[in-house]
Amino acid sequence: MKAKSKRNYGILSLLEVPMSNELALANAIASVQMEGLYLNDEGYELCRQYSNNDMVRNNGIQYRSYHSDCYEGTACLINKFDIRDEKKLSQMETLITTAKCKELEMNPIEGDFGFDHYKSIHKYLFKDLYDWAGEVRTFSISKMGTVFTAPQSIETAAQKIFTGLQKENCYIGYDCERFIESIVDLYCSTNMLHPFREGNGRTQRVFLAQLIRHSGHDINFSTIDMDELMIATIQSANGVVDYLRDLFNESIT
Repeated sequence: MKAKSKRNYGILSLLEVPMSNELALANAIASVQMEGLYLNDEGYELCRQYSNNDMVRNNGIQYRSYHSDCYEGTACLINKFDIRDEKKLSQMETLITTAKCKELEMNPIEGDFGFDHYKSIHKYLFKDLYDWAGEVRTFSISKMGTVFTAPQSIETAAQKIFTGLQKENCYIGYDCERFIESIVDLYCSTNMLHPFREGNGRTQRVFLAQLIRHSGHDINFSTIDMDELMIATIQSANGVVDYLRDLFNESIT
């Protein structure tokens, strides 16, 4: 683990917010960018307004409920804004989830670090967008050659993962080496679990950040290179965790 130091967040200084808000927003933006989603200059301002409640949320928008995933004939997820263009939906999702990640950096959801706690984070991040926020997926998914936990096994696997975490008292009091190894193991386990239709990475990083701070440490995701984390995650899915361990060792203080 490295000693804590002040970082320079470049464009974030343009937001002219206090350091605590700046750091929270930096981590939120980094988490969302790790999904390949980016804000332009206008998006940064809208994100800040959304997070600060300066922008009236959902004003004049008729929310709709659906049971299928995508609009007929498209790959666009059915959403509460009834946006049917994938690019526009991606922009809206980026704005909202960045703001929500920032809010949870500042005010984490209270919980016992069990699976219900994990699901409540996903629900908070995506409830303004999708009816299924916080709900476990009911179909199989894969990404870049990695096949994630089968839907019928998610609850059982999650129970094992999060009960184990609770039994270990959230790794409080662990020495540095054991703590890093435990975080790496939890990261790999929750990555393979992938319990949601969308938004698994963002939920995972918010949860991990809260857990790490609860355990007396800190993490700054804005210092982790997105491409390096992606490579490390793919390697870890194949049982090679050295790269992932090095990244966490560099970013956790």
